Amino acid sequence: MREYLRQKHLYEAYVPDQTKPVDFDEFWKKALAQSKGVKLNVNRSPLKTAMKSVIAEKVTFHGTDGTLLAGVWVRPRHSAAGVPCLLRFHGYGGDRGSITQDAHWILQGYSVFSIDVRGHGESGDASPYAHGNNGSWVTQGILEPEHYYYRQVFIDGVRALDAVSEFPEVDASRIGLLGGSMGGGIVLGIAALDSRPKVVISDVPNLCDVGLAIYQKMEGSLQFVERFMARRPQHVEQVFQTLAYVDHVNLAERISARIRVSAAMRDFVCPPQTIFGMYNHLKTDKTIKVFPFSGHDAPGSPLHIEETIAFVKESLG
Repeated sequence: MREYLRQKHLYEAYVPDQTKPVDFDEFWKKALAQSKGVKLNVNRSPLKTAMKSVIAEKVTFHGTDGTLLAGVWVRPRHSAAGVPCLLRFHGYGGDRGSITQDAHWILQGYSVFSIDVRGHGESGDASPYAHGNNGSWVTQGILEPEHYYYRQVFIDGVRALDAVSEFPEVDASRIGLLGGSMGGGIVLGIAALDSRPKVVISDVPNLCDVGLAIYQKMEGSLQFVERFMARRPQHVEQVFQTLAYVDHVNLAERISARIRVSAAMRDFVCPPQTIFGMYNHLKTDKTIKVFPFSGHDAPGSPLHIEETIAFVKESLG
């Protein structure tokens, strides 16, 4: 226990330097502006479910480059107009999962839009990546920041906000974001680029203090980045330049939503020190949950879910 407290104290004091490229703000301003020129083309269609108290719809819309993205929107069958909405993003290599994953939110009166991230599940990926097609998403376009995979994903998330904000049943003033691992990183990116979300749940997020994360991780997607650089040492500087645009140490101070973050002290995928590094750059109303002896799957515990529900209800009502 003494060693845990020592490490936690060190992490709480850890404030890494930012690595923002000189055109960082302009880069994201341009990305958002370009996306506005692509039609959203939202389509909703009924989806059968065995959960009789739930209305489910499949939703498709076009991502930032015209990619067709898919998700499922669920809401209580007898909900009043103006239902709050949570956008949920899954982890790396996964998909939106089953409607039953959102049952606890439906019981609280929330609707949930669960989205397949581009290239995952039922969502496509039409981006013409010139580099990094090595069997993993994290390296796609990694030598060209304007075409990098996570640049596209973050803007897709903003467009998902655009989509649900158009739903007449949704109270657009009560929208939240939640996700874990890659999904935890995606919700940080969306909240940094758009002020509409009122609450953010970011569990064991990726892409925090990326340089340190690459050296500390033992598992997870950043292994593919390391392998890419090992095979192409001449491109190491450009790889880190691209990753700087999506590093949440650089994006965190832009977030205005109320936020709850979690970190696990034995997480070998998204190391806890890197998450504290991002957290310590947040300038909004923030809380961090630390799991002393758990790994990357820690946020799935029943107690954590209950605490998350309470936090969201405090924020969205």
